[in-house]
Amino acid sequence: EFSFQAITISTDLEKAHLEIESIPFIITCRDCGIDSRTEMGSRQCLKCNSLNTTVESGTELRVREIEMEDEQEENV
Repeated sequence: EFSFQAITISTDLEKAHLEIESIPFIITCRDCGIDSRTEMGSRQCLKCNSLNTTVESGTELRVREIEMEDEQEENV
């Protein structure tokens, strides 16, 4: 959010709106096979405390849509 504000201030995009949809941070334990929803960056299994895990989701960054209006066209 901070970066978005920093690059749009004093530009034509200053009034732009940013929506962020958070994706849960989920890990899978290679030892017990359980999927766990943990805090971002925590790789410890909530069931068996193993650190032998893989990150399944939560690190994605995807722009889903950009919608713009041309103010010049609105004033015609």
